[in-house]
Parts: sequence; structure tokens; C-alpha cells
Amino acid sequence: MNDKTKGILCMVASALAFSLMQIAVKLTSDNVSIFLQVVFRNFILAVFSIIMLKKNKEKLMPVKEHRLALFFRGFLGLFGVVLYFYATKNMPTANAAILQKSSPFFVMIFAAIFLNERLTKVHVLSLLIAFVGAYFVTNPSGNYNLLPALAGIFSAVFAAGAYTIIGKLGKSENAYRIMLAFGVVTCVSLFIPLVMTYKRPLPIDWLWLSMIGIFGGLGQYLLTIAYLYAPAGEVSIYNYTSVIFSAILGFIIFGDKIIPIEFLGIGLILLSALILFLYNQKNLGRFEIKKK
Repeated sequence: MNDKTKGILCMVASALAFSLMQIAVKLTSDNVSIFLQVVFRNFILAVFSIIMLKKNKEKLMPVKEHRLALFFRGFLGLFGVVLYFYATKNMPTANAAILQKSSPFFVMIFAAIFLNERLTKVHVLSLLIAFVGAYFVTNPSGNYNLLPALAGIFSAVFAAGAYTIIGKLGKSENAYRIMLAFGVVTCVSLFIPLVMTYKRPLPIDWLWLSMIGIFGGLGQYLLTIAYLYAPAGEVSIYNYTSVIFSAILGFIIFGDKIIPIEFLGIGLILLSALILFLYNQKNLGRFEIKKK
């Protein structure tokens, strides 16, 4: 098995783990506050990051030049997760998943603004298709409130901001230290809201809360490993399999129903991602030929 195949398998496994995390979020949404859900998700991630850093004999504290950037990465990521969990609670799981997966398109916009990266005609086309798809997914005339749909979109916006900061840091910062910063910022920032909204979960909820942390951490780890095995341009498209997993699990467990116009929206966003993936593949090939 070559490295690219390993990367693809890790990416698909990561997508499945995040979908299972999403199901656990929805199972606890009636009795547990979003703040406790998010803390469980990122506390276990922080513990896992500390273990990996210690194992690799890396320092826990980032260099001074990176601390502010890592703080904002954690802060933006925190808002992204809170909004994503809110959308998951109040929308069909597949709809919430596809809106959150629109973050790469916002990354293109932020990279053009803050990193001076050029937007090509293909980028603009994929953006337009993705935004039309997002409009259909939100289904303003549907039976659920528009607020959860907007939460799903803005979860992607905040996630894109976090990813843009990671892109700015490049390979100069350890991946596990980035995850650790995310976990620490989350737990510290949500301490007061968590105390103010805390109510004792039911015994079964502790199991689902643990699953949020375990599957969230596992998904993040497998995502990291996938990018170590193969370039993002070769495996990132497989991250969208989470939408398929979420749709199937949501239908089986919660009876989620997706109407045709929402399916059209999901299809358009997947098409946009595919266009971008093929374009990146084509340019990656050209780069490698020139490099040789």
C-alpha cells in the first residue's frame, strides 16, 4: 500500500470519526449545554496533544513569535465549533456537515485578502457554485429556523479564519502544539459560560460526551496523519465523505429527511469541491514537471 492510499484511507476514517462525533453531539443536545459539549471535545484533544508532544520530546509552549497567532487560531476555532454544534442540534446532520465543509471556500477568500494569494477564474467559479449550493442547503422556505443554517455557514467562516492562520504559520509550528493551543483556549474561554449554564447530565450523557471527545480527537489525529502521508491537494476531497456518513447516520438514528432542493445544494457544494480538487491536481502535476 503506497502513501497516497494510506492518506486517503486516513482521511475517510477521519471523516467517519467526525460524523460519529456529530451524532454524539446531537444525542446529548437536549440535556447538555453546547459549552460542555465543546469543552469535552477539546479537552480530550488537548490531553492527546500533550501526550504526543511528550512522546516526541517537543516543548509544550510555543515560541513567543507564534503565541498571538495560536491564540487567535484557538479563538476562531472555538467559535467555529460552538456554531457547528448549534447547527448540528437544530438541522439535519448532513445539512450541518456540508455547511461546515464549505470552509475551504472561505479560506480562498481570506488567503486572497490576508496572504496575497491570487484567485483564478476557476476559484471564482467554484466559490459561486458553493455559495449557490449553500443557499439551497439553508432552504429559507423550509420547516426549520434560518438561524441554525446561518450558524452552520458562520462556523465555516470562523474555521476558515483558523485554517488561514495555520497556513500563515506554515510548517514552522508543530501540528500537535497547534491542537494543544486550540484545546487550551477553548477550556479557558468557556470556563465561566460552562459554570453558569451547567446542569448535571444524565448517566447516559456522560458516555456520549466521552464519545464527542474521543471521536473528535481521533478525527483530528487521522486528519493530521492523512496530510503527513500525502499532500492536501491529493486527499482533501475525501474529507467530504463525512457528508455521506452524516446523511446515512442521521437518517438511521434520527430519521433526518432531506428534501430535493437541499440535496441539490449538497450536490452543488460537492461539485464545487470536486472542481477545485481537479484544478489543484492539474496544477500540482505542472509544478512537479517544472520541478523535475
